[in-house]
Amino acid sequence: MTNTFVITFADLSDPNDTLAVKIRSKLERLANGSNWTQVFPFQVVLQSSFSIEDIMKALEPEIFKTRISIFKATDWASNEARSQELLQNLF
Repeated sequence: MTNTFVITFADLSDPNDTLAVKIRSKLERLANGSNWTQVFPFQVVLQSSFSIEDIMKALEPEIFKTRISIFKATDWASNEARSQELLQNLF
């Protein structure tokens, strides 16, 4: 079963901070051909058959260096055209 997750991590000083890049890179690898998109610099939407626990485990040790939240999403909305388009293409 494919689930849709929203992964958000703490706003770091720079979107290209080494930690932010590592987190996004791990999420991209975890997607492994599945749908994923970066909505905001510190927020990624990922479709995967993995569980929240699997995603948390895959993000170690970075999860211990910043705040990370993962939500299972069933619906979405955006008031911004670019995000709306990205999410529409994802779903």
